[in-house]
Amino acid sequence: MKRTQNAADGSRDAEKKQAEKSAGSSAKKSRSARARIAQNITLQYQGRDVRTADLEARVREIWEKEYGKAADDLRKIDLYLKPEDNAAYFVLNGSYTGHIDL
Repeated sequence: MKRTQNAADGSRDAEKKQAEKSAGSSAKKSRSARARIAQNITLQYQGRDVRTADLEARVREIWEKEYGKAADDLRKIDLYLKPEDNAAYFVLNGSYTGHIDL
């Protein structure tokens, strides 16, 4: 009888592992699906429209031209928009900082 229980426990463990594996791959798929969604974010302030995609492109250009870094080395961009200062402040890869005019 113990053998049957062990076999049943083994099959339950296998089912559990398969369910966890499926859940993990579903989570990966949903994350990658979210990454493919096109975004268009625009800041409207005092009659001006500023697209975040344009700000991102300018910051990427700064990364390459002013800092002399390769485009592939840029892993993270944090943008902080302050329309009252007419500026976007940025942090690149957690250590390079600066600002650009809106």
